[in-house]
Parts: sequence; C-alpha cells; structure tokens
Amino acid sequence: MLAAGVLLLAAAAVVVLLAPDRLGLADRTPVAQLVALRGLVACLLVGGAVLLVGAVAGWRQVAGRAGVRRPGWRLPLALAGVLVLGAAAQAAVVVGRGVDGSGAGPAADGDLVVLSFNTFGVVEADDLTALVEQQDADLVVLAETSASTARAVARALTDAGRPTTALAADSESTRVEGVALLVRDSLGGYTQTSAGLPATELGTFAAVRAGGASTAYPARSDVPSDNAYTAYPGRGDVHSDNAYTAHPRRGDVPSDGAHTAPTAYPVDAHAEQTPASPGDTAYPVDTRAERTPASPDDTAYPVDTPAEHTPASPGDTAYPVDTPAEHTPASPGDTAYPVDTGSARTTPPAPDVVVAAHTRAPSAESSMPDWRAHAVGIAEVCRSTPGAIVAGDLNATLDHPGLDDLGPCVDAAAEVGAAGLGTWPADVPRVLAAPIDHVLVDGRAWRVTAFGVLDRVGASDHRPVVAHLARR
Repeated sequence: MLAAGVLLLAAAAVVVLLAPDRLGLADRTPVAQLVALRGLVACLLVGGAVLLVGAVAGWRQVAGRAGVRRPGWRLPLALAGVLVLGAAAQAAVVVGRGVDGSGAGPAADGDLVVLSFNTFGVVEADDLTALVEQQDADLVVLAETSASTARAVARALTDAGRPTTALAADSESTRVEGVALLVRDSLGGYTQTSAGLPATELGTFAAVRAGGASTAYPARSDVPSDNAYTAYPGRGDVHSDNAYTAHPRRGDVPSDGAHTAPTAYPVDAHAEQTPASPGDTAYPVDTRAERTPASPDDTAYPVDTPAEHTPASPGDTAYPVDTPAEHTPASPGDTAYPVDTGSARTTPPAPDVVVAAHTRAPSAESSMPDWRAHAVGIAEVCRSTPGAIVAGDLNATLDHPGLDDLGPCVDAAAEVGAAGLGTWPADVPRVLAAPIDHVLVDGRAWRVTAFGVLDRVGASDHRPVVAHLARR
C-alpha cells in the first residue's frame, strides 16, 4: 500500500505540472512558478530519477557488506520510470511549442521589426544602441529601463542616421525602473496614454499613433492627438523628465548635425495651456517655466528654469515653435528634419496602438492576485484592440491565465515555432529558461514572419526577443 501511495503521489505531481491549466492550478503557487520553467523541470525530473536509482544502488551495496537486508528494486525503478515519463512529457511540450534557435535573421523589405528587452536597469545605452542597429528595429520596448537611458539611446540612433523618439513612463516602485518605448520616426508621431491598461505600477503604457484609426486608447482630453512627442505617464502632473524627443522638428536647428534635444514640451494638467504661437494649439506650454538657451551658443535646445514660460517671437531662436503637424523624415539637405539612412528597407506599416508592458511577477503569494489580474488584463488589451502590438516582460507564459487563450491575438514566438525558447534567466540555455518576454499581435492585422530569442546583452537577467511582422 505504501508503494502504491508513493507512485500515485508522484504520478499526480507529474500530471499537475504537465497540464495545470486543465486542473485550474496554473495560477497557483508553486505550480505557476514551476510550469514557467518546463525545460528546467524536465531536467530536474530526470536528475531525480538518476539520483534515486543511484541512491538505491549504493544502499544495496552498503547493506550487502553489512549483512543486512537489501532494499528491493521494484518501487525505486517504478518511481524513476514515472519521473522519466514526466520529463519526457515536459520535453514534448517544449519541443511542440518550437525550439527553433536560428533567430529572426535580416528583416524582409516592408516588415515591421519589434524588439523587446528587459534591461534590468543595468544595460548601457551604447549596448542598447548597438542592439537596435543590429536588429534594424523600428519599435523597441525596454522594461526596467530609465528614461535617461532611453533618451540617450534615441539620441545616439538619431545621430547615426536613424531618427528616433523615446517615450517613457516611470515605475511607482523604488526597486525597478520604468518602461520605455523607442519609436522610429519614419512610423510617424505617437501619443502616450495609460487609459484602459492594467495598473501594473511598473510603467506600462500605450502609444497611440497620431491620426490612427484606433480609438482604444485615445489621448487625454487636454492633449491634441497630433502632439506626437509628449509623453503622458498616466498621472495628472507630467514632469519634463517624462517628455522626450530624440530630435526637434524645428527649422531653427543648427546645421552642424546636432539632432538631439534633452527636453520637449510637457503637458501639465494643473497649469494653464497657452499656444506656442498664434493659432497653434497642438503643443501646450507649461506656464510655470521659461525656456532659455542651454548655453550662450546653443539656441536649439532650450532648458527649463523656474520662471514663467513665454511663447516664441518670430526671430527668437531660443524659444522654437512647433508646428502642429506629424513629424516626417527630412527632405534632402534639410538638417532640421534628419533623413533616416539607417536601413535599406522600405518604411514598414505603422501600428495604430503599441503597448509597452511590464507586469507583476508571481514572486510571492502576496503578489499573486496582481499577477493574475495583470496577465489577464494585458491579454484582453491585445484581444480587444484592432491592430494592436503588445510587447514587454509579461512575467507569464502560454500556460498561464490570459496568455493561454489569446483569441484573435497571437504570440509571435508561437506563430513561428519558437515558443519553447525562454528568456529568463539569461544565464541558462534557452530551452531551460522561462519564455516570459513576449510580442503579442492582432493576428487579423499582422502576420508574424520571423521571431528570435537573442543572445544575452550586458548584465541583464533577461534575453531580448525580436519579431518581424508583415501587415495582412
């Protein structure tokens, strides 16, 4: 009876880890944590079987020398067999989801390249710039990345001939950085909002294309839709540190090739909104700050000082005026509008909505309710938003609630047979890691042409992922 009970218990554990969703246990501790690491669980099960057999063999030798009764093989071998079968089943799930490690390769002409990477707040801007250039990425979601780092990457990309805008939202946690989104300017202007998104408190936000057809995430009522370069982290008072432009759109920019601007025109919900020039209501002015030149010789990059902001006069280059129009690439010879020379590809189609996400991790029992709500909420955003792209560290796999049934939304890795490769932790082989970093897309609007889990970058504990998308 004891032997039968042990075998039954082992078999039950194997079944739970194999199909926890069918038993309603995929979101329960510790199953939720273990099922995310199927490859590692398979190795542990095989290791357990080997140790069990080895221990019994050693015990039998010692018992024989001591002249005592040796243990039998029936139960240990049966138990080892159950563990090995469990390992094989886990491996079958991983292989079935795809372990194609060939990578995404070069993007096809017209493909939209989406890169997602949790930098853990430790990857340098130079390394990120090199990664974006290497992958020729058009959209880059950076979880646990400071606004200053994102701004530095956007500036470096712009200087390298890839005009880029950085949007960012702060985390409400003091332990992790927020989320940033780098948008290649050839895609057009985007407005940032957190309306309708799960309150992850880690910086999750959506970017809505100016003039896009989607109304799922409209801009705040006090911000015109064509203000494509102001970041709104979802709070009433938006700091200047939350508004980032990689380069200005103004004709008074010096012709020496300097295309980076450390500040933009943030919107303050508690301040009076006045136009930058007569008839210009697209770029509201913060009346609490006066913009003065950064240095006597620098008239293109104004900085805030604690004084009243005044609008520009026609000949005053210290206070450049934005025109209410969507940012477009430069015409030849126009240094105010830098030409995107960083790619030979045709400009890809621009998504109407991009969600840059970082959700809670199931790291403790107290975090489980938030984790469940966030995973389900992010998945619902993808399901219900036509043409949406959702990317980031979702801290969930295809086994977990929300991602286990995406409806019209699809997981890019699963679409091309690479969903068995994990991203965390980065110091173990991909087949042993948890695939918790995702690119989710509306399968009615986008076709996934390639996906890859990339090599480790810097000291981050996550690997980056990249997806190539074609418009249907």
